[in-house]
Amino acid sequence: MKFGKLKKFLITASLALAVGVSASTAACSIETKRPRARITFEFVTGDTAQEYVIDYDLYRNMYPNTVKHFIELSKAGFYDNTVIHDYETGEWYTGMYSYDKDAYSAAVSGDSGSVGEYFANHSKESEYLKLFNDNKLTPTVYANADFKTDKKGNIVYVDKNGKPVSGDTAGATTVRVINNVYIMPSLIGEFKNNVQQTIENGALSATAGSLKMFYYPANSSDSASKSKVFVQPPKSVVMQADSKYNCATSAFSVQVGSSTNSENNYCVFGKVRKQSDLDDFKNAVADYFDDIYGSNSYTVKSSDVGVTVYEPTSDGKPNADGKYFNSRQVEETFDAPKAAIRIVSVKITKN
Repeated sequence: MKFGKLKKFLITASLALAVGVSASTAACSIETKRPRARITFEFVTGDTAQEYVIDYDLYRNMYPNTVKHFIELSKAGFYDNTVIHDYETGEWYTGMYSYDKDAYSAAVSGDSGSVGEYFANHSKESEYLKLFNDNKLTPTVYANADFKTDKKGNIVYVDKNGKPVSGDTAGATTVRVINNVYIMPSLIGEFKNNVQQTIENGALSATAGSLKMFYYPANSSDSASKSKVFVQPPKSVVMQADSKYNCATSAFSVQVGSSTNSENNYCVFGKVRKQSDLDDFKNAVADYFDDIYGSNSYTVKSSDVGVTVYEPTSDGKPNADGKYFNSRQVEETFDAPKAAIRIVSVKITKN
């Protein structure tokens, strides 16, 4: 599908999708096990821009915290006008940087600074923190909690109301009771290898058409990887977990490749509704870049970019302002597309 055909196809697809908009949004007031999201992509180069719309199913019944987080950010308009900041054949990463046409074009062409500088100047981290501090995002990760112990100092297992429980009800992990609640601006990693989670109705593998929440964990030699935080999985039980698996904020990936990843290490919270739509989209992107660049590379490697991952201070309390935790920088190198791929909007069409 070459560029001329792509334009005709996009117009036809957009008209067809528009017919169903009013019907799908009418049910937004009803919370379902399988919400839907509509992501509008845009290919941008020079004065040329083409849009493409793809619908996704979100699996709230399997990954309630992640889906709630994604929906809250989407409804706040957080993902609107963001850019795919890392482009690989099978994986597109987004949700962290805003799109500025002129500045992006200058950065990828080398006319003004570097792509790394562009990302540093267009980070949405402060906007994310503002939403969090304004209580617009539901917390799932806590900095500290206290043991509940009996007179002999033995740990007592309790339910979410602080009432002692025993036997199988106690579970396999130490249950904690939140005392002074210090909340981190981060998201619990809902996948099998994290805090002994039970994912209802099976679990999703990462295949073509997946939406995945993305993490920037410290490497194994980093002392931060040994840090612990307290998290609240879907069962409303507070337990200890590794901070490196609970450091997601706004970044997510759109998988367009066919490789399969285990559900043990990824939170795959969404799937494309029609595989044929994704296949057409992938072909359109490939042809679009081929028309522009031919055999030349259509990505540019950025300089290292510091990605903020929040961690508690040594005593588990916030900094002096009472809002922010000490943080570390994880250095990442991104391969950004020269012809920008913009997320025009992420809309929740079925709640």
